[in-house]
Amino acid sequence: MFRTSGEWGTVCDDDWDVFDAEVVCAQLHCGFAESAPGKAQFGEGNSSIWLDSVQCNGSESNLWQCKSKALGQHNCNHQEDASVVCSDRPLKPILSLETESSIFLKGDTVRMTCRALSLYTGSTFYLTKVGEVYPIASRTAPEGTYSINFTIKDADVSKDGDYTCHYQTGKSGRLVNSTSSDSVYANVRDEIAMRLLNGTDSCSGRVEVYFNNTWGAVCDDAWDMLDATVVCRQLGCGPAESDRGNAHFGTASGHFWLDDVHCKGTESTLWTCPANLVGQHNCGPGEEASVICSGRPLKPILSLGRKSGPFLKGDTVTMMCWASRLYAGGTFYLNKVGESKPILSRTAPKGTHNITFTIDDVNVSWSGDYTCHCQTRNSGWLINSTSSEPVHVHVREHNFMEALIRLCLAAVFLVLIIFLLAWGLTKKYRRKDKTYSSTENCKRFNDPGNYRRYNSSAADSLHRESSL
Repeated sequence: MFRTSGEWGTVCDDDWDVFDAEVVCAQLHCGFAESAPGKAQFGEGNSSIWLDSVQCNGSESNLWQCKSKALGQHNCNHQEDASVVCSDRPLKPILSLETESSIFLKGDTVRMTCRALSLYTGSTFYLTKVGEVYPIASRTAPEGTYSINFTIKDADVSKDGDYTCHYQTGKSGRLVNSTSSDSVYANVRDEIAMRLLNGTDSCSGRVEVYFNNTWGAVCDDAWDMLDATVVCRQLGCGPAESDRGNAHFGTASGHFWLDDVHCKGTESTLWTCPANLVGQHNCGPGEEASVICSGRPLKPILSLGRKSGPFLKGDTVTMMCWASRLYAGGTFYLNKVGESKPILSRTAPKGTHNITFTIDDVNVSWSGDYTCHCQTRNSGWLINSTSSEPVHVHVREHNFMEALIRLCLAAVFLVLIIFLLAWGLTKKYRRKDKTYSSTENCKRFNDPGNYRRYNSSAADSLHRESSL
């Protein structure tokens, strides 16, 4: 109520809101408006109704400066009397995640918005992680703006937790902080794996996700082809062929992590689809969701290096694992058939989808069949390939007979080398001797004494022939 012309009167609640209440609280030095109830919330007046259709913007210093009908003009009764509830602090803001899912993977960007009433424009907003003393971020809203976006880039598990926000305003002429918003939980995980179980291959089966160190199913409430499309794409299994419910591929262990999933089909992960909060469901055994995908992830190819065996103790064995381009930059594992854990693992460089495994100084215990498989992350999800076809490695110990054979072969090879060298030298000296003999004959023929003796002998021969 307020007084004019010596008489107290009420205000009608037509158009009455928190902006009008804010002016009243400021005018009465009662802090900030918490609410602006109408309909005679605090009882009906019994005198005049002085104001109607009041329209303040919240910045006026008194109610008279607000727009309204002329003093005393109204179409109200006292059942429509306006009221206010004031506080020494402004109303708490609203904090919300700017995603439809509250789950984030390591490296994701978390976005939150803190909103206040529009009358608190230009305020400074603070984001606080529950449990920490000081705000982790602060931003001042431009004049005319009453909300702020906070961004946490490259989040890790240390950012997992509840968050609140508050704002500081100087609207009343003094700096005051609002109360804190209700908390919002940002669930940041190191990794979230997904698998399909009990299907005919790795691209069909019951959908299960790994969360909080436990595998759990997805409920089939609202499960459809759009949801199945997202799952198949994430697993690198091509388009979805069908969505199945009613535990088509068997029941799970009892945990349900997701319910009422409503994907649009364009999401990169199942976590980004609208759904109930993680773990909140009304499902039981027999309601597990499943998928059948049309594509199949190509299994890798394992091959031995240049030497295919058999190998001797102390040799080096090399094997190369080739995968499809889906696994470029992924982690490759070498497995020995019969052992539960991989014996070697290597991560391929970015853009590379093959890895060479090297085993030095092998012994007979390395004999056996080997396979390889690979793992990659697609939109935050871990995808495992099927195992390659096995490759056999045979490692033998050295023995006396084998060493003797090797020694004999080495001796034969050495003798052959010596023989070839000796034959080559002999041939060389024979050619040299022949050349020497020819040279001597030429010298004798060209000597003058020899020439005369040769001619005399020839003349005698001719004379004997003519006498006959």
